[in-house]
Amino acid sequence: MNRLLVIISLLTAMTTLPMAASSVQEMNDDAITEVIDNSPTIKPVTGGLEITVSDGKAHEFYIYSITGQLVKRVKADYTLTVELPQGYYIVKCSSWSKKIVVR
Repeated sequence: MNRLLVIISLLTAMTTLPMAASSVQEMNDDAITEVIDNSPTIKPVTGGLEITVSDGKAHEFYIYSITGQLVKRVKADYTLTVELPQGYYIVKCSSWSKKIVVR
């Protein structure tokens, strides 16, 4: 019973503490900024996958089989279609790695 009272009093104290000023921010219409994600994207297409780079920089992509063997290495600075047989692959670039299924 005493433990329950201690827990309730701690929870009550925590909820009544003022929030830190940094955790609450107000935004007006002038301060709204748009975040644009320019990281490369991939999507499966018939017989392979399509790599799209939208930031204009050349990115290197490593395509591995599900067993970890390097299947292809390509460099792209635009939209590129890579032909691959059906299967499961892991695609890596400098900013991410993703699993993909080619059907």
